[in-house]
Amino acid sequence: MPLRRELGRDDASAGVPSHDTSGDAAATNQHNENEDLDMIIVGAGFAGIWLLNRLRQRGFKAKIVEVKTCSSAILLWSALMKKARPDLTWAASGTGARVDSQYPVYALSIPEIYEDWTWSSHYPDHTELREYFKHVDDRLNIKKDCVFNAKVTDAVWDDVECMWTISCDSGQKFRTRFWT
Repeated sequence: MPLRRELGRDDASAGVPSHDTSGDAAATNQHNENEDLDMIIVGAGFAGIWLLNRLRQRGFKAKIVEVKTCSSAILLWSALMKKARPDLTWAASGTGARVDSQYPVYALSIPEIYEDWTWSSHYPDHTELREYFKHVDDRLNIKKDCVFNAKVTDAVWDDVECMWTISCDSGQKFRTRFWT
């Protein structure tokens, strides 16, 4: 076996994409433990969503493992607002709160997303950010390859197989060549 192999390729498939991006939009939290993945991405924030999309485009099999129930980008923003001003009802609920940077900071640079999305304000509020991430999932079917409510607890490297086994507190295990 060569010391270095190109991500997503083996001797049998030499460059043939192995991932089908069609399918159900709902996250099932199901994973076939016999299926080897090219990449596990920890976290469904902006970077995790962007990376999953990019890997799919290149034919790689990848999954996002997210400790929360939905995209961490939305939850992080909500948590920051609650922490900053817990005394204000709009901060606690997210209503009336806005981001402090103009929308390009809170947007993915993916043509399928920005070509048919228009922000209503330069400083979007909590509701619009949630709508934006629903739009992202509608266009890219991100949830199909997300495992929610799962925290990575262990990563073990197998020198013989040249694979990682990633374990989660949910009991799920993933075999993958790379993880980030």
